[in-house]
Amino acid sequence: MPQTLYESNIQWTFEDGWTVKQYDETTWYKNHFKGCCDSKAVDFIAFDTQCSTLWLIEVKDFTSQQPDESKDLATIIPKKVRDTLAGILAGAIQANDPAEQTFFRAAIKAPTLRVAFHCEGPRHKSRLFNRFPDPADLQQSFRRSLKALGCRPIVMTTADDHSRLPWKTQWSPQTGSQAQTKQ
Repeated sequence: MPQTLYESNIQWTFEDGWTVKQYDETTWYKNHFKGCCDSKAVDFIAFDTQCSTLWLIEVKDFTSQQPDESKDLATIIPKKVRDTLAGILAGAIQANDPAEQTFFRAAIKAPTLRVAFHCEGPRHKSRLFNRFPDPADLQQSFRRSLKALGCRPIVMTTADDHSRLPWKTQWSPQTGSQAQTKQ
């Protein structure tokens, strides 16, 4: 049965056979790892039943608020990826919740790592949103920053083709950034 989650005004539906967690909502991250060197987290960790690919997915919604100049997404997102990978490894060894520890142990077995940055921009062009990052520039920057991981990062929106991805997204502004889950 597909798994549906909500993050940043977007409904995410993952295909059958995928295990998904909102990492920043796990007990391990909230109560333990978050305090370790002020670590950050991506929004989703996902892998398939064969654990052949591990996806780290970060989501940002800039539809009603433009990115702050002081926040450099090209630096912030790779740091979240780094911190999340460290958290997954530490959680596989130290997590107190047996289900979370099992999840992290399965995640670290994946031979392939992929990173996705889902970034919703303004719905209409406006001078107020003139600092919105160019997705192609972000993708190039992520490729350079994450080159050592060999993870082939992608930058996408709900309007992009998701046919080769294990999830579908749908703009759903009534959901806000609720951490709801349907199965």
